Amino acid sequence: MTITKLSSNENPFGPSPKAVDAAQLAIASANRYPERTDSKLCDALAAFHGRGLTGEQFFSANSGVEVLSLVEDALIQPGQRAIICPPCFGEYSKSLLSKGCEIDKVPLIEPGFRLDTNSILRKVAKNTALLYLCNPNNPTGTWFGGNVLSGVLDKIPENVTVIYDEVYYQFATEEGLPDAIRHVLDDRNIVIVHSFSKAYGLAGMRIGYGIAPQRIARKVQNRKRNFHLNTAGMEAAMAAWRI
Repeated sequence: MTITKLSSNENPFGPSPKAVDAAQLAIASANRYPERTDSKLCDALAAFHGRGLTGEQFFSANSGVEVLSLVEDALIQPGQRAIICPPCFGEYSKSLLSKGCEIDKVPLIEPGFRLDTNSILRKVAKNTALLYLCNPNNPTGTWFGGNVLSGVLDKIPENVTVIYDEVYYQFATEEGLPDAIRHVLDDRNIVIVHSFSKAYGLAGMRIGYGIAPQRIARKVQNRKRNFHLNTAGMEAAMAAWRI
């Protein structure tokens, strides 16, 4: 009997053959340390996304989960507050609680699991530092449009940064999803979370990345250790989007 594991949303088609070839080639030099920083990968990501983005607006991590953790290290202190909208990705609360942060929950509105923007804005306090929005949402699969994200960014105070988790955006077929990169280019308080685990089938390589205004990305980069990504993972990631 064949068992298909659905809970981790692993890509059943596997990685690109070019990503596999790149990783295998990198393994041949496994006796050498990888790049000290992720600048090569960040520059490649900027070129891939285009739109005038630069490598200084990116940072990488060992998975999307570590992207979240690094952002928290840079932008929230123990005792400060974060807002999440359950049902949502369980790592939000797990990571925040491990760092001594307070969590305010604004549940999605049923039926339909819609984002309750009015309640979110009422929940913002003086010591609120982060707001987590997942779109398309994990685990409900529901989504909200660009006007919703713009409205939230327009109304939240300067002390709050939106963590915009869109690791599933490649699977969304609906028109009207937010153009989150536009808000990065406009220097808004937003960090976009992406991952190579889902659409690119590289869950085992543990490569994620964030896109943010340079002033925020720099804070996150300062929290990382040297040699934080392995060579095979970086090379597979840079090969994954090649046609």
